[in-house]
Amino acid sequence: THSNFAVARLILLGPDSHTPGFMKIPLSMRDPHARAALACIITYTPGTVWSGFSEETNTLTLHVLDLKDENHWVELVQNRYESLLMEIFE
Repeated sequence: THSNFAVARLILLGPDSHTPGFMKIPLSMRDPHARAALACIITYTPGTVWSGFSEETNTLTLHVLDLKDENHWVELVQNRYESLLMEIFE
C-alpha cells in the first residue's frame, strides 16, 4: 500500500516530479518458470513493468516510473528477487 501511495503521489504531482525510463538488467537465472515468477513480481510492483526479455543476452528490459538510480534497481532485482527464485527453481 505504501508503494501505491508513492506512485499515486508521483502521478498527481505531474511529469516534473519523476523521471520514467527503461533499463536493462542482466539475469543469471535460466529457468523459464523462475523468469515467469519474476515477471509477475515485477509487474505487481507499483510503478514497474516487465517490458521485455532477450533470450540471447538473458537480459530483462524494465520500465520504472521513477528511475533515479539504475544501480538500485539492478541490485533490487538481482539480490532481492532473482537470488531467491534461483534457490527455488534452479
